[in-house]
Amino acid sequence: MKREKSLLKNTFILSLGKMFPQFTGLITLPIYTGMLTNAEYGRYDLVNVVVYILSIVIVLQIHQAVFRFLIDVRGTNDESVYITNTYAFEVPLTLVASIIFGMAFPSLDLITRVLLGMYLFFTMQNTVTGQIARGQGFNRHYTVAAIINPALNMALVIILMTGIKLGFKGLFISLDFAYFSSALYLFIFCAQYKKISFKSLDLQVVKKMLKYSWPMVPNTLSIWIVNSCDKFIIRYFLGLEMNGIFAVAQKIPNIFSIAYSTFNMAWQESASISVEDSDANSYYNSIFSSLFDFLTGCMLVLISLTPILFKFLVKGDYDLAYDQMSLLYIGVFLSSISSFFGSIYIAKKATKEVGISSILGAIANCIINISLIKWIGLYAASISTVISYLILAVYRGIDINKKGYAAIKYSKKHIFICIFMIVISSLICYQRMLILNIINTIYGFVTFVILNRKIIKGILLAVRKRISK
Repeated sequence: MKREKSLLKNTFILSLGKMFPQFTGLITLPIYTGMLTNAEYGRYDLVNVVVYILSIVIVLQIHQAVFRFLIDVRGTNDESVYITNTYAFEVPLTLVASIIFGMAFPSLDLITRVLLGMYLFFTMQNTVTGQIARGQGFNRHYTVAAIINPALNMALVIILMTGIKLGFKGLFISLDFAYFSSALYLFIFCAQYKKISFKSLDLQVVKKMLKYSWPMVPNTLSIWIVNSCDKFIIRYFLGLEMNGIFAVAQKIPNIFSIAYSTFNMAWQESASISVEDSDANSYYNSIFSSLFDFLTGCMLVLISLTPILFKFLVKGDYDLAYDQMSLLYIGVFLSSISSFFGSIYIAKKATKEVGISSILGAIANCIINISLIKWIGLYAASISTVISYLILAVYRGIDINKKGYAAIKYSKKHIFICIFMIVISSLICYQRMLILNIINTIYGFVTFVILNRKIIKGILLAVRKRISK
């Protein structure tokens, strides 16, 4: 029970840092879509994709390794060894890559290119300082930094884009300053600067971390292909404006995905800490069963609220985006399940298996998307996303049992019913009829309560006990 409480506590703390950016994102989305043209928004989205790829490839995912290895040496002097060698490896490489990245946009003016280079560098430093903080066990500081970033960005976006009207430049000035500030906060308040020592430099430590982290490169790239390669395919076959429409279509479904990533961050830590426990399989089974029902209920509620969210959050000519969202909801649900299984691989340090499974999903995504996009247009990207994540979730669910990483028992009937309910809710949402939307909302909230009645009862009992005390 202690593990479950720790998992819930960490999830709650991390959720503050994850959900606040979503709140500010909902505020800035109308500004982005209102102040940028479809082409500018599409370019901004593609820049984010390229930065994401470079942040993976440049340093071979060493930030994933430092998080995992710091868990094993948390609170000891060995923290200095892993932190020092991580910064010594990644900072010079990231700096050079940022300069090259900024120079790679000859059609843009010099100031904009500098801002783009800084965006890559500060984004990477924010990622590394954040993973080190998590590995040290400073989840609260990680959350504070995750709030500082979007808060500053939102304030600057309002000033620079709606006030001074700097447009595309104002967008990246805001992002650069926000990422720099949150990285600096973690570096200072988690005392990471005190852990850096030239005496701790050791090439063998770097090799050890890279041996763990490099298989995560094809894994993360494969996940990126499933998530983002669609945008390049859309750009090539359908044009930049359709890419902007698809990016907007992903915004609301991704609320679910990002919310789940909060839990998955805490789950990775909990699964890694308990990996050697004698009852680890029982613990994994219990978490999976409760999580599956909770995710199903949350997905049904979010789908039912989509007509309202879309109306108030999306401005401009993006009506075509709504039609894609029903499929994308199913995709992010399956993505969450596959991520749960992926955390068990990571806990077991089986990073190669993570990569293999992700590559299978990525290949399926590309083949399906390219094969169908000329025939059904934007729907090809949404359908390929659903099928690729279905393959990924099924493969991992079977593989972790087959290879003895976990012994999770699946109720196939229950899983099928839950997925069927999500499909039905998505189809109702797609119809855009007021009476059906009302029915869908009632259906979503009632089902959430039924599926999660044990969790709700437990929360009410805990609150009652706290009040009585």
